[in-house]
Amino acid sequence: MATTVSAANADFVRSLGADTVIDSRTQDFELLTGYDLGPQPR
Repeated sequence: MATTVSAANADFVRSLGADTVIDSRTQDFELLTGYDLGPQPR
């Protein structure tokens, strides 16, 4: 699982099972490949 969060929450989401953590303030999540997108907000 990959997710985007602020750097302050990276360890927390890793503890929940995230394999790849993207810093939503400094990294571009669109560079990820090989992942399906989950539900998107409307």
